[in-house]
Amino acid sequence: MQIYQSACIITISIQTKLAELNYDFFAFQRYPYEFEGGHIQGAKNIYTKENILDTFLTNSGKCIKNTIIIFHCEFSSERAPNLCRFLRKKDREMNQGSYPRLNYPELYILEGGYKAFYQDHKELCVPQDYKPMNHKDHGFELRHFRAKSKSWSSDSKNRGQLRSNSITSIL
Repeated sequence: MQIYQSACIITISIQTKLAELNYDFFAFQRYPYEFEGGHIQGAKNIYTKENILDTFLTNSGKCIKNTIIIFHCEFSSERAPNLCRFLRKKDREMNQGSYPRLNYPELYILEGGYKAFYQDHKELCVPQDYKPMNHKDHGFELRHFRAKSKSWSSDSKNRGQLRSNSITSIL
């Protein structure tokens, strides 16, 4: 098992994490056309800050105890880290009076994103296919979601801190 630890991240290999967990939740930050073109079994297509709030932090979205949330997008270099940081920030705000308590202490980012996961674990993908974000048939959708995402990415300044070997946990 590979482990790297610093003040803000822990890294373990994807093979180790897949072997040890019956995951309760995969969060998915790919645009709808990407998701329909292929995704990890059990993944939820949560790709906006509003979706994050509705799913995890509103009264209607009950806190899901003992849940591991694994964020990923195509490469896990921009969308997934941004939404992971957003959830961590909102979770901290909700629990500011009882630090270090968190509703969701285990947040991970899938290293290499769906593209790398698909290459290594195609049998865990539904359908067993991969549609890139820049797919030629989806230019209009890409422009639409990118324009919207500009308002979602205010937390992107720390993007470079979230690099690892496989899965990254934000503490």
